[in-house]
Amino acid sequence: MDDEVHLQISAPVETDEEAAFLVVVRTLQGTVRPGARLHAVRDLTGKDRPADLTVRRIWLFQRETDLLSPGSTAKLHITGDPGGAALLENCLLIGRSNSSPTQT
Repeated sequence: MDDEVHLQISAPVETDEEAAFLVVVRTLQGTVRPGARLHAVRDLTGKDRPADLTVRRIWLFQRETDLLSPGSTAKLHITGDPGGAALLENCLLIGRSNSSPTQT
């Protein structure tokens, strides 16, 4: 079963040595797990822009976890293509998250 997720970027976005994104987000809707697919970035004007991003890792209170609940704030390691959209503070990341843990 899939859940729609809405993640609000709450700090400036960084990139790591692999060009992945390190993003601090607040979960506005849905439950996020590693493997969540994000298909849109809602910019500051409210326009949704197509994206192809995947959540790879989640850190909550500086500890890695496999679940981020609604209302929580955490740092995510995200890979993929934001589709030309700028990942800026207060933008929304929109997608779907499997409700079961990702198999690795």
